[in-house]
Amino acid sequence: MAFERDELLRALDAIAAMKERFPVMNPAASIADIKRHVRGEPERFPCVGGHKYFYLDWNLDIWRCEAWSEPLGSVFDLERVEDQRDRCTACMMTCYRDTSVLMHAGVAVAGAVTAMASGHLLKAASVLFRRSVAESLLSLAAESPTIARLR
Repeated sequence: MAFERDELLRALDAIAAMKERFPVMNPAASIADIKRHVRGEPERFPCVGGHKYFYLDWNLDIWRCEAWSEPLGSVFDLERVEDQRDRCTACMMTCYRDTSVLMHAGVAVAGAVTAMASGHLLKAASVLFRRSVAESLLSLAAESPTIARLR
């Protein structure tokens, strides 16, 4: 089913409103980022696909995501597969968008630790004190009851 831009934005608003009464699994920050994508605005959360999150097919090939044009390599060569850290925001697949929002703060902490270990304290601070990191932490806190129920 194809939606017109405004129709899709209204549907996303309805989904966000439904979260108040019904357990919708999509974090509010992810829905907001998808709305930015639909409007052609810059998104806040780069995809973790190909960096911390992969798609494994039946041939045991690793892909950045299902929509990517070619595999990154075999599962047996995972340690040699290069991280894809190019701030991809090409799609609206929620399995990647939602995960990217929820993992964003953790990825930022790992990046800050690496920067600090290299003596780049200002870079570490700039990574940690981004609005997107705070939004990621807030999303994780907001979604934690739903996540806990799923365990």
